[in-house]
Amino acid sequence: MNPDLWLFHAINNRGTWIVFDWSMPIISKLQYFVPILVLLLLWLAFRDGRRGRITIACLLVLVPVTDQVSSHVLKPAFSRPRPCRPEAGLDHVIVRAHCSGRGSFPSSHAANIGAVALLFALRYRKRRVAFIAALCAFLVGYSRVYLGVHYPSDVLGGWSLGGLLGGAVAMGARWVERRRFPPPPPAADHA
Repeated sequence: MNPDLWLFHAINNRGTWIVFDWSMPIISKLQYFVPILVLLLLWLAFRDGRRGRITIACLLVLVPVTDQVSSHVLKPAFSRPRPCRPEAGLDHVIVRAHCSGRGSFPSSHAANIGAVALLFALRYRKRRVAFIAALCAFLVGYSRVYLGVHYPSDVLGGWSLGGLLGGAVAMGARWVERRRFPPPPPAADHA
């Protein structure tokens, strides 16, 4: 058995736990996190100054681009059936969420959260922020496999795409900040 299928079955079948049965569907649904996201955006807009507003602008570009590339470019190009679909031909798949008929590779959930996580890690450069971002990305990716709707390689592909795009947007934001808001010249010493 190839490592991707082995790991899929290890997480989806053998890694079951009652706590995961109720928590993973929640982790995988954006609507449960809307209040937290609204508070985060308000904090970024009003408490974090220019850096926060630039981060919001980055998010407004990054998330739709990442989602469109993963959903409308790569999924049709790879046309890989999800493990929960009959055409995948897998036995013993425990499906714990809606199984979309859209392609499996890459995971759009993993791509989007990976992009956002790397953007925050690069924009805020604090261990705590990087840890929370990485933990969120890991949990969302793990949930997709646990729920039976993606293979581990779909999640890795999504994280890779998200990391590429998130890193590019973070670098673009840094470039814009340096060009648009250069640091003031050092004060002349009048001795």
